[in-house]
Amino acid sequence: MRLEPLLERLLASTRNAPVPMALFDLDRRFIAASAGWEQVAGLAGTAYLGKRIEQVVPELPPASADLHRRCASGEHLLENEAPYVGVDGETHWLCCEYRPVLRNDQQPIGYFVHANDVTPLMEARREARAYAERLKLALGAARAGVSEFDFVAKTQWFSPEGHQIIGAEVDFRRFAR
Repeated sequence: MRLEPLLERLLASTRNAPVPMALFDLDRRFIAASAGWEQVAGLAGTAYLGKRIEQVVPELPPASADLHRRCASGEHLLENEAPYVGVDGETHWLCCEYRPVLRNDQQPIGYFVHANDVTPLMEARREARAYAERLKLALGAARAGVSEFDFVAKTQWFSPEGHQIIGAEVDFRRFAR
């Protein structure tokens, strides 16, 4: 595969990038990927160079395939957290930036995808929601009121049971005094 000189110069920087990053041609074929990308996508030790993203990641979400197509057309795109099933079968939550590589005449000749693995953040959110739901059930069953006052942020929070027990709204400034 013969590459445009600009893409040729970007090869080493992509391979050596300290973050998950991959370089693609306009046909959505892998030109290069960093070790971080290989790890997150489960591609280490596989022959993926020169193959299209859809061939390498068989369960590529349709929305992601569309982002690749749009970026190959020249759009710069940011994606919120999305689940990806890697070749290894593991689900990773990624935030991705799709950035076209443009010639001097502003025509796209390829594109980068930079991935930020937010799997630990998503797992922490899921755990926090589960803890909050368990606390809500326990407080409801116990008919106990709970309040929280943050004197730095000057905020307050009362559980619904707390409001019922007090029977009135509590003003933070009055309470803080």
